[in-house]
Amino acid sequence: MFFRQFGSLLATIAVCYFALLACYLITCVIVVASLLLFDTWFYWLHRLIHTRFFYRRVHRWHHLTITPVVWSNNSDRLVDNLFLQSYWLVAHLLIPIAPAVLFAHKIYDQITGVIGHSGYEHGGRWCWPPSPLVGVTHHDQHHQFFRCNYATHFSWWDRVMGTLHPDHDSVLKANLSRSRRSQAL
Repeated sequence: MFFRQFGSLLATIAVCYFALLACYLITCVIVVASLLLFDTWFYWLHRLIHTRFFYRRVHRWHHLTITPVVWSNNSDRLVDNLFLQSYWLVAHLLIPIAPAVLFAHKIYDQITGVIGHSGYEHGGRWCWPPSPLVGVTHHDQHHQFFRCNYATHFSWWDRVMGTLHPDHDSVLKANLSRSRRSQAL
């Protein structure tokens, strides 16, 4: 009797554990899917609002800041936000994502957006080329040169579509080295 109940208890624990593990893994996959989908969404809509027709009407206000600062992350007009942030309205229709996971992704996007406008490389080895993660240099160059570096989380689309600034990797390496030296002092 004892062994039967003990076996039943172990089986229940194992089922619960694997159910939680499955939920955890599925959620992590969905977060990665959401990051990739959002980066694609952002890249193509960002390129669209940089076209002659949309730029003055939609996105010019954001680019009045040539050297970004943390507050310029939210320096947008409503219509600009409707373009670039529309992902958050439709993401749950595109992928099976829990509201809490989508909210966590949005918080992550907001934090990386503020950091991306800070003018100081924080990423360290995480952003060292050929890492696909964008560093602060990526967005600084976007504000300086206008027709490059449209992505938000990853540099894949910019690399594939030829919109990555030609000096991106060398400038990023120099900025990361400078950042590391200043932290050592």
